This record gives sequence, C-alpha cells and structure tokens, in this order.
Amino acid sequence: MIISAGIFFTLFIISLAFYPKSLNYSILTHTISYLGDYTQNPKGWLFFTLSFIELGLSFIPLIIYIHRRVILIERMWGIIGSLLLISGSFGVVLIAFFPDVHGADLFNDMSFGKAHVIVSFITVILFSAGFTVYGILFLVNAYPKLHEGKPDLYPNARTRYVFFAFAVFGLGTLITQIISNIRNYAWPGPGIYSFPLWEWLLSFTFFISIYWLAYTLPNEIPPSE
Repeated sequence: MIISAGIFFTLFIISLAFYPKSLNYSILTHTISYLGDYTQNPKGWLFFTLSFIELGLSFIPLIIYIHRRVILIERMWGIIGSLLLISGSFGVVLIAFFPDVHGADLFNDMSFGKAHVIVSFITVILFSAGFTVYGILFLVNAYPKLHEGKPDLYPNARTRYVFFAFAVFGLGTLITQIISNIRNYAWPGPGIYSFPLWEWLLSFTFFISIYWLAYTLPNEIPPSE
C-alpha cells in the first residue's frame, strides 16, 4: 500500500508541477482530468496517465483482499460489491487511455473528451454502487438482528468511518450539482457548487476508502458459518 500510494502520488504531483502556470490550475476550476490533456499539459500528461494506470491496477489486489473478508458477512452481495469495485478499478485505467481532450477525434464524431466523460461517469457509478453495497453489508454486520442473529465479525468501529465520509461527499456532490443545474450556473459553478471541487473530493474519497478498508480489516480472516 505504501509503495503503490507513493508511486501514484509521485507521478501525480510531477504531472501537476508540469501543468503550465499561465493556465492557473485550481481545484475550483479544473477537474483532475485536465492534467491528462496532452494539448494543455504537454510535459505532464504522460505522468498523469501512468499514475492512473498504476492506481487502477493497484486497487485490484486490495479489493480482492477486502473481498475475502466481506463475503463472510453475506456471500452473494459481497461478490456483487467486489465486482463493482474491480470494474471501477479497470475504469480508472481506461480513464488514462481516454484523456479529456475535446475536439480531438477518436472515432467518427466521438472525441476523446466525450469518450472520457462517458468512461469517467461509468467509473464513478461503479465505485459508488460498490461502496454502497459494502456499506450496507457492514451496517447489517454491526446489527445482528438485521443479519439473522449472526455475530458482528468486525466490531472494530474504525472500519466503518470511511462509509460516513463516502456518504457525505457522495450526497454533497449529488445535491450541489442538482442545485447548480437548476440554477443554471455557468461551468464550473461558483464556490461550493464547483463541479471540479466535488470531483476532487469524491475521487480521493474512493482512493482513501479502499486503502482504509484494507488497512483496518484484520489480517486474520475470522471464522464463519
């Protein structure tokens, strides 16, 4: 985890450092994907691409590690949650291959920018659905009456904190963007309604959530019926 996170942040920060100062990069006005635009970030886009490829691939063994512990709560839903998160991890890799470059044709009238938006949207949905399933499983696990009287396999409350963060930033993103759309705010949205701001918060919540679950769940797999 330390090695994979170190590689990701090193590549990511290099990409950010290479972004032209004249374009005034800010999390309030620029999405994360702007760093992968080879027309605006000609020196740093490759580092961004490599960082996302490494990040997406590094998630997979961590999710498998978590999966072996989550399926003890409920096998079928544990498998569904894990498959959603692993699919989201491949989505992160695909984001690297479809940079946010509008106007550059990929296929017929499909630009790289359009493909990037589609892949990013699907990836967010996959991660959101996966963490929602996991969150419900840990909630059910914490209250034996909801789980046919089975004992709490993971009484360590630290594991559950991350789902509160996911709920806050997930709902925050949804609510602010709905309001922004209703009020017809111009892109990227003013202040707290800034889409790039919430994208940054939600994206790193996904990153932290996977690492936090892998870190807080016990190394020893508990016995199960």
